[in-house]
Amino acid sequence: VSCTIKYTGEINNKLAGFYRSKYMLNDEVKYAAVTQFQESDARRAFPCQAVPGIKATFDISMLIDQNLTAISNGKVLEEVNNKNGKKLVTFSRTPKMSTYLIFFGVGEFSQIETQLNKTTVTIIASPEHTPLDRFGNFALDFAKKSLQYCEQYFDVPYPLPKLDLIATADFAHGAMENWGAILFRENLLLNFPGYSSKQSELSIRGVIAHEIAHQWFGNLVSPTNWNYLWLNESFATFFGFGIVDYYYPDLKVWDYFVQSQTAVALLRDGYIKTMAIEKSGGGVVGMTIKNAPILYNKGGSILRQVKFYLGDDEFRNGLRLFLKKHQFDVATSDDLWKSLQQATGKPIVDLMETWVQQDGYPVLDVTRNGTQLQITQNRFTYLHNESKSLWLIPITIQLFEEDGSSREIQLLMTLRDLTLEIGTAANFKINLELKGFYRVHYEDSELQNLGKLVEAKKLSVIDRWNLILDVFAMFRAGRYNLNQYLSFIRSYEDEDGHLSITSISNQLSSLYQLTDNKSMRERIAAVGKRFTETLLCKFDYEPQEGEDPTISTMRGNLIYKSFIFGSEKGEELALKKYEDFKNDKPVSPDLLQTVLLIAAAKTNDLDWFTNRFENSENEQLNAILANALGRFTNLENIEKIQSYLFDKVPARNRTYTISAIINNPKAKETLWHWYLANLDNFEKLPSFHYQRALIQLIPKCEAQAQDIKEFFVDYIKKKPDLGDALDVGLETLEINLQFKRSILG
Repeated sequence: VSCTIKYTGEINNKLAGFYRSKYMLNDEVKYAAVTQFQESDARRAFPCQAVPGIKATFDISMLIDQNLTAISNGKVLEEVNNKNGKKLVTFSRTPKMSTYLIFFGVGEFSQIETQLNKTTVTIIASPEHTPLDRFGNFALDFAKKSLQYCEQYFDVPYPLPKLDLIATADFAHGAMENWGAILFRENLLLNFPGYSSKQSELSIRGVIAHEIAHQWFGNLVSPTNWNYLWLNESFATFFGFGIVDYYYPDLKVWDYFVQSQTAVALLRDGYIKTMAIEKSGGGVVGMTIKNAPILYNKGGSILRQVKFYLGDDEFRNGLRLFLKKHQFDVATSDDLWKSLQQATGKPIVDLMETWVQQDGYPVLDVTRNGTQLQITQNRFTYLHNESKSLWLIPITIQLFEEDGSSREIQLLMTLRDLTLEIGTAANFKINLELKGFYRVHYEDSELQNLGKLVEAKKLSVIDRWNLILDVFAMFRAGRYNLNQYLSFIRSYEDEDGHLSITSISNQLSSLYQLTDNKSMRERIAAVGKRFTETLLCKFDYEPQEGEDPTISTMRGNLIYKSFIFGSEKGEELALKKYEDFKNDKPVSPDLLQTVLLIAAAKTNDLDWFTNRFENSENEQLNAILANALGRFTNLENIEKIQSYLFDKVPARNRTYTISAIINNPKAKETLWHWYLANLDNFEKLPSFHYQRALIQLIPKCEAQAQDIKEFFVDYIKKKPDLGDALDVGLETLEINLQFKRSILG
């Protein structure tokens, strides 16, 4: 049975469905039209069953102006011109696929390409980026590498004849994995010489790898329902880092994985109102600010835990079995666990049920009693909980003997309590390399012993960082006090690991800005200033030829934090380089964002910043300046920017300016009034951007806490899709209030 449906629709400006993307070419406004369909927005473009479990093949053709180019999932089979200045572009039939992965776009495009076996890999962008090889070769080279890696690792060939990576100016997200036609925001695909930092280049590689991994996890095998969306996102997240590490081990990307994924997941999953991995995003519920860290960050971290538990070869064999069994079809979490168990013979089904079907994660309370360790597991939250949850926990422990030797213990904790014999070991550290998704709470005496291991650099970079991560979490939850925390971080005064340095400077900055107590602020600022200045003197304020890439990516944040703590040296450097930048002299891309943030705060030069923003020559600079616009310290300028951003900052980048304003201490007293006065403008933001704004804004408005709660009682009835953001925002507010009471108490 077949039928024909005729319908009409508009190419909208909502960054969803089939929408317009605006760019400039020779001072003229131009438009391309592209699609963004995940999760159910394909319905905005054509009548369909927009759920992942319903798959079909698609024959797509587009009637367009003859001077334009059409792009879709398949390769172009035929272009036929007619007499009306139009042409009909017909594409090859797609594989059997879900509707959210369909792509079609039309516009003027530049492109460069390469070949991998039978697959043509192409970078596509608007013609303003000409010559495209200057901006796109970086991505083209790594896209080819990523595709080759996935074909070899998964042992399943890429099934389409081409893979397009398309940069578009207006895009609400980072990228979208449409099969054969991946869509990116420009600064996450194109590399802009002189503006893209080493951190930006790392992000570009990571996003490319993430989206290409999706061609297998999500596209070849799709979730039966959005309830299993984590099968897409967790694997793409995990392999996004693994692929980069394979080709560029010197970048130490697994350090960045635990920092940007595991630490973020541990933070958000420590909320009482969290979500189980498998329950997030079910049905037609879209991606929310609450479930995204669970689906992406926690899911990827759990896969890392599974890989360490099974071993590299067995993990890979299980994934290959899963992909081959379910290719061009759909799957559930249970299908994955059965494939891993079949391939390895290990009890992965029972183990993983405790990690994907339960909220939260455990904390291990560890007590030493002679030659024994007493370990108890409970659910960790920042606020008090009554949970009785239990997990099957793969535990690793490193024991340090009196003679200087060490040994490792591995075990699976299956009950609430565990007694472990460790003999005469002098010290111990639990959760090596943060391989397990849990926290550890040590007694004060053991914490002091661990501090000595930190000072002596007897622990790895990740292990030293893992300790400060857990210590700060316990401090925030009220289980350590301020003196214990400050005493412990003294062990890091000679630290050279970028993870610990970045975390400690960020932690001290958040403490400094959270407390209202003058003497407390002065004490924290003194510690922070000494810590950051000491390290900057060690590593130098300026980039050095041939230095470790982790230092290059860390330096800017360290300078900015030193400025917050009152350091004059970082401020002087930034203002000098700001003048260089204004006079068209080169400034290191690794320092540019820090320079402009400090300059905005110190000069309050509203006219220069807004003019430079409106005339920024590429998307990378536009994003940097959008952030800087929110850092003015003059109240009049802050209020002007609070209005300006809704008129002048592109919708895709408003979240940068909004976030900067919310996190600007000088804007704090204006926030709640600003939000209420601009409610209509906030509601026009892309949904995920609005959610992000709320979870940041609510905790900053401590003085209006009661007003906030009363306002959202009625407002949430009109906007129920903001419920997850409200949950996170209000719980963060309560955590901060509890934290302030404990600091001041």
